[in-house]
Amino acid sequence: MNEFNDLLAAMEEAAREAGQIAMRYFRRDPKTWLKDVDNPVTAADLEITTFLRERLLAIDPEAGWLSEETADDPARLTKRSVWVVDPIDGTKEFIDGIPYFTILICYLVDNMPMVGLVFNPARDQMFTAIRGQGAYLNDDKIHVSGRSTWKYARVGTSRAHTKKSEMDGHPHLHLLGIGSCGYKMCLVACGAIDASFNRSKLHEWDLAAPVLILKEAGGVTSNVDPGQSQFVFNRTDPYVGGQVSATPELFDEVFREFF
Repeated sequence: MNEFNDLLAAMEEAAREAGQIAMRYFRRDPKTWLKDVDNPVTAADLEITTFLRERLLAIDPEAGWLSEETADDPARLTKRSVWVVDPIDGTKEFIDGIPYFTILICYLVDNMPMVGLVFNPARDQMFTAIRGQGAYLNDDKIHVSGRSTWKYARVGTSRAHTKKSEMDGHPHLHLLGIGSCGYKMCLVACGAIDASFNRSKLHEWDLAAPVLILKEAGGVTSNVDPGQSQFVFNRTDPYVGGQVSATPELFDEVFREFF
């Protein structure tokens, strides 16, 4: 396990440098354009991608690479280890000056997340996990909340879902609009909220690191695609339909309420 501890330390250093890049653009003109409908990208995304690809592949040159802002190389499917990276998860929040965006890095071995990191540079929150060693926030061990009752549970979702028309159907819950899927899941992991969900399409780079962190913190998470409850990584098509994450006691309630 020492090799993974050293690897995590190197990942944290890279993430903090990537965070400095992000903060140079945050709440300034981020030079934004659309990749496709309702899917923005910024100059910060691209600069961070270039930086992290160079830095992480220097750590493990033999690893495959999967990232939102680079063309997919099928050679990753033949690799024992793979880097999975989202340079900015929560790009809309980043553009709007809302500090709920994160940098996601995960190291897969045999298609399993072994080391994961979710960094929010605007709030200086570094969530990390090594498989089998628990989850941490800024070096403090974390665990999901002890909430077992559904009434007034704190549930993270998209900002769109917290519009009044949506809120009317869930008066017994505290719905919180948080754009970054990875950040929502990590807030569940540290007990700041009790559950989270995404209905919109996600990809492996949105999930690999936070899935590991959440599970290591005692949480439960699932794919919402019919017929596939468990997440599978380093697939030919990295698309994932959505996610539900919660404390073990509340997971079934979240699924029934929103899906």
